[in-house]
Amino acid sequence: MTAQDDDFASLQSDLHGAISKAVSDHEGTATYVNRFVVLAEIVDGDGERALVQVSADGMMRWDTLGLLEHARSVEWATHEAGEQ
Repeated sequence: MTAQDDDFASLQSDLHGAISKAVSDHEGTATYVNRFVVLAEIVDGDGERALVQVSADGMMRWDTLGLLEHARSVEWATHEAGEQ
C-alpha cells in the first residue's frame, strides 16, 4: 500500500466516523452508516479547485452509482416540484 493509499484510507475512515456521528446526533439514537458517498468541491491554498469523491470502504461501483443516481433523482424531483 502506498502513502497515497494510506492517506485515502484515513480520509475514508475519518469521513465514515464523522458521518456516523452526525447522523447519530441528528437522530438522537445510535445508528450505523453502512454506505455513503461524499462528493465535494475543494479549494486549496493556491485557489485551485478540485472535485473529490469518497465512498465507504468496500462499496462496489454499482453501489456508488446507485447512491449518486438516487441523489440525482431526488434533486430532479425537488427541482420539478419547485417549478410548478
